[in-house]
Amino acid sequence: MLTALVRESAQAAAAEAQRLDTLGSSAAAEGASVLAEGAAALHETADRADQVTAFLTRALVKGDAAPEGPSASVALSYAHDYLTMMGHMLVGSEWVRLATAAAPEHAAAKGTDGFYAGKLHTARYFLRHELPKTEGLARVMLSSDDTVDEMRSEWF
Repeated sequence: MLTALVRESAQAAAAEAQRLDTLGSSAAAEGASVLAEGAAALHETADRADQVTAFLTRALVKGDAAPEGPSASVALSYAHDYLTMMGHMLVGSEWVRLATAAAPEHAAAKGTDGFYAGKLHTARYFLRHELPKTEGLARVMLSSDDTVDEMRSEWF
């Protein structure tokens, strides 16, 4: 499953963050900080994605037979939100993977490089500005709101 790959990236980042913490330089600390933040954010996002996936899968498997949770058609109306959430999670995972590779190089250059600093900064940006968008998407999908499904073409 996709979330397993995301968790692998998070674990690798956490392990590298711990290793960098032992180096004691400010550049190493900067890299460790980004990686620790990334690992935590990815674990949280993967948990959220698993929850939403299970919720929507139950709706699709049961169809419209059970009264609890969304109907299958409501679950399908969340396709765009679901794909957006998963896409953000995967792109976040890739940025954390890039940061995991860049952090030791940034530390070795004692923070004087621009390339590796840019990778760390961009990863931090994505973690703080893009990845949190998955929270709202998950909240909407878990609400079972049927507004989209109830829309009728004759209302236009």
